[in-house]
Amino acid sequence: MAKKQMKDVVVAVDPKHKTQMKALIGKLEKKGFVLADSLTEIGVLTGSAPADAIKDLKRIDGVENVELNRTDYSTQ
Repeated sequence: MAKKQMKDVVVAVDPKHKTQMKALIGKLEKKGFVLADSLTEIGVLTGSAPADAIKDLKRIDGVENVELNRTDYSTQ
């Protein structure tokens, strides 16, 4: 069985759900999200997720946005 391709992601939490971060993390983990860091004060979670699950993560109630984590910060 092939291993799923994991992508580093940044999850922005809807400000209305910042007090429910633990429950939100649980919902994300059920979709394959692996938490690396929780920046509760600003409502951001970092981690990795299967590439094919990113759309599903965006649909979770309490998630404002999911973006691939950038590694190239050069000016364009």
